[in-house]
Amino acid sequence: MKLRFFLISLLVVLGHLLAKAQSSYVLDLAETVNITKKRTVSSNKPFQVYLINKLPYQEYEVQITKKAIPIDAFSLPSRAEGIETTGGGMAMCARFINEVYQIYDLRREEDLKLKLGEIEEDIQDITQVLTNRDTTDEGCMISHIRQARDILDLTKIDIGVWNLKSGEQLEIVITRETDDEPRKWTQVFSTEPRGVWQVSYGFSFITQIFNEEKLFFSAANDTSFTIQQENNRKSMSFAPSLFFTWMPNKSLNETWSIGFSGGLGFDFENPTVFLSPTISYNQNIKIHLGLVAHKQNVLLGKYDEKQVINENLGREQLHEMLYKVNPFISISFRFDQNPFQQQTE
Repeated sequence: MKLRFFLISLLVVLGHLLAKAQSSYVLDLAETVNITKKRTVSSNKPFQVYLINKLPYQEYEVQITKKAIPIDAFSLPSRAEGIETTGGGMAMCARFINEVYQIYDLRREEDLKLKLGEIEEDIQDITQVLTNRDTTDEGCMISHIRQARDILDLTKIDIGVWNLKSGEQLEIVITRETDDEPRKWTQVFSTEPRGVWQVSYGFSFITQIFNEEKLFFSAANDTSFTIQQENNRKSMSFAPSLFFTWMPNKSLNETWSIGFSGGLGFDFENPTVFLSPTISYNQNIKIHLGLVAHKQNVLLGKYDEKQVINENLGREQLHEMLYKVNPFISISFRFDQNPFQQQTE
């Protein structure tokens, strides 16, 4: 029994703390007609959305869309006439409740907001009168204030509690049909982006660790030629390149951060494709170490090494270009423009 009581008490306390921790946002129908209002909220933190200044007993359509990441000024309300404080509580009460019932005749949310402001002032004035007269009720004013509060509650809607991850947004669209044209309110809640794509220009060195490029030539004999392999003294090749690096949002303020990159060589006649993890220093200097698919010369399939042929064939006649995969290392920089682009006068 004691354990059950302890668990129930713990749940109540946690629920109370959670309710206090969550943020609340108000969508005011009197301020945001036919425009889109945007707010930025924290990711993975619940928030409550309320709808206020809803015309009682008018039909509203509410559409809520959660997607996986952009106010007109209005005139100030005229000051309400002071509530008569002489002549008995019944006169005050009748005038007050009559003003409350005028809500049902309104057709614009902007007018409703002004009327609610006047009613709140009246409630404060009536409360002050009761305080000055040292009475808890006079001419049914307290009961009418309670009734007014119930009517005012009809102008509010609890949209619910929502929790967005990084890169998500919640769009709330409210529409109401009118005799002239539909009225529409749009509220978009967005979190911070999950990350950003950064462009950098690099100097890439392609090794031949996995696939060595083998070049052949036709060596002359007495009356024929023999296909022989050349000595390959090239351990790596150079390729200017363009990299696209994904950096998570949480890493953008770090001195050293890790991302993932894809890249292209600038020789589009012989496309070169890079793929690698990336180490970034203050977002502007990046080191890439990964794999590259690039073209290499290979002996044509109809020829074999040491094959004897009757004519002297050049390099282009002996080879074809095929894609091979090799490791590469590159250093790239975030310039504001392409440093490899030739300047034109």
